[in-house]
Amino acid sequence: MKLSKNKENIIISNLKQTEIFALLKFQIPGIIKFSDAAGYPKEELDLTLTERVFENNVQMITVNEEVISYQSLIKQIQTSMSAGLTYSLWILKPIFAKNEPLLALATSIREEIIESCVYINYDREVFGIINKPLKNGDSDKMYYFEINNSILAFVKDGPVIIQDNPSINSIEDVIC
Repeated sequence: MKLSKNKENIIISNLKQTEIFALLKFQIPGIIKFSDAAGYPKEELDLTLTERVFENNVQMITVNEEVISYQSLIKQIQTSMSAGLTYSLWILKPIFAKNEPLLALATSIREEIIESCVYINYDREVFGIINKPLKNGDSDKMYYFEINNSILAFVKDGPVIIQDNPSINSIEDVIC
């Protein structure tokens, strides 16, 4: 994974498959931009990512104002790559700065977390891992609070608080 910047954006490129899958699950808006072999942008192929959702029992993502499956999005990326294009993810600098602790996890988060969650977000020193709703309709969410290394999880038996656990010293101990 390589980071570069322009006047308004942080540009993430040279992504491994696991890293792009992680970044796609982060509740962070951005644009996937494609370029040809000479580096010329193919703006007509831009994919604007805005929101990750769970609809009709399927994990979905809003792309160019249309809610589609992750499989459809991956297929679009693969089709462009098969045509010899490269891609990068562009995130506005203020959004990148606000979410930098989450973005830093893209290279190390466990694959089973990425596959199972609807999305992961970060807001004011709190990481949220939002999963599909439980069969009874209740939420299946987990929040990690950096300030005191505690976890609040909503599971089938109700909310659970985990604190003062010596094996949990950072979010990496929980999801990496």
